[in-house]
Amino acid sequence: LNQVWHESFLDEMARVGWGQIVDYIEHVGRLSPVFTGDLEALSTPDHPLNTGSTGNKIVMSNHCTAGDPVAVFLVGHRLQRIGNMRFMVKKALLFVPVLGVAAYFLDFIFLSRNWNKDEQAIRRVFRSMLEGTRKRLFWICMFPEGTRITSQKLRESHEYATRKNLPILKHVLIPRVKGLHACLIGLRNEADAVLDLTVAYSVRKGETSDLGAVGRGYLANHGKIRPGLADVMLHRSAVRTWPIHIHVRVIPVAEIPTDQKGTA
Repeated sequence: LNQVWHESFLDEMARVGWGQIVDYIEHVGRLSPVFTGDLEALSTPDHPLNTGSTGNKIVMSNHCTAGDPVAVFLVGHRLQRIGNMRFMVKKALLFVPVLGVAAYFLDFIFLSRNWNKDEQAIRRVFRSMLEGTRKRLFWICMFPEGTRITSQKLRESHEYATRKNLPILKHVLIPRVKGLHACLIGLRNEADAVLDLTVAYSVRKGETSDLGAVGRGYLANHGKIRPGLADVMLHRSAVRTWPIHIHVRVIPVAEIPTDQKGTA
């Protein structure tokens, strides 16, 4: 009973805390989300894509800037699941004051980029969620690219894709699929869908700096993105809103192959 109360208390504190941050960023920081895709379907009863807004989800998103988790929180907030979100994050976050402690108690999954260690960490969190006195509701959230996109990293991604005979992706990096595959295997009977989020920003600065001739075309779109966290948290614009575009695609887990190649 004490464990159930403790877990329920943490989920409620996360719902209130993250929710207040999202409300502040939208109403004070003037972040203006533009949703497209399947978000409305998730909250529409009897819609074919509605796998259940209260069901467990695996959430993945591209990674442009340090503010991208806000986009994921916005989706969870709209579907009233923000208190159940668990992120896969770099282990360095554990040492960030306040945020690191919160992430630890909320069962975030800390990754070290060593798959043997990371696989154990993932399984440990899954056991705590599924084998306790009650099964906890969850959204497992991740950024499969593993790092924020830059022009240099995009070039390296193209080189890797060429060596491995993979598609050349112009706006995102080649994803790392081991973490997603581990989630699909470990949570296949618990999660009903994958939410595939694509986040895009329409305001950038310094797009072509230091790119030279290579800066022409889509590579020029990877300058410094605005809004950054400082823009919305420090209320840097009182006269404009900051648009952020979030496309939501629902993929039922039952439609995703179980092998790692099929997951990719």
